Amino acid sequence: MRISSKSVVSSLRGEGIRLWYSRNNHIEGNEIIGVRDLLLINSPDNHIIGNRLQNNRISMEFIFSPGNEIRDNHIGNNDTGIVAIYSDELDIRNNRIEHIRNTGSSALAIKESSQVTIANNEIVHNAVGLTANSPVHPENILYLRGNHFTYNNIAIYFYGEKGGHVIHNE
Repeated sequence: MRISSKSVVSSLRGEGIRLWYSRNNHIEGNEIIGVRDLLLINSPDNHIIGNRLQNNRISMEFIFSPGNEIRDNHIGNNDTGIVAIYSDELDIRNNRIEHIRNTGSSALAIKESSQVTIANNEIVHNAVGLTANSPVHPENILYLRGNHFTYNNIAIYFYGEKGGHVIHNE
């Protein structure tokens, strides 16, 4: 399926997909191009697999949406990549995220989310590859495994005083 919006400023476009209090959905094999956002709010346990998201405002935004699988997507030329806020146990793997070049934007932005796994992604030519705050609690760990960060202005930006992330084979 191809989902698109009018060719206007990104903030004035329609949502590509919005899930609100919705679980166990499969968003697979779509082209989501030129929309505002793909937004999940209070929507756990969804599968977003094999999509192409280009020229959007926010590729994907998860708010209070735990347990989602984000796999094998191609994300490029958006204002922002994948944003997770208060969304625990996300599995973000085997995606290609590229050309997120707006100042202050990130390919991946993780805030107040625990047990997030980011594995085997290609994160190429972005302003910032990954932005993540320090975990508030010791169990709020962000796991980075086998990702390839290249040609980013900043590969990984951690902020906050506590630290606590685990990085393997980056």
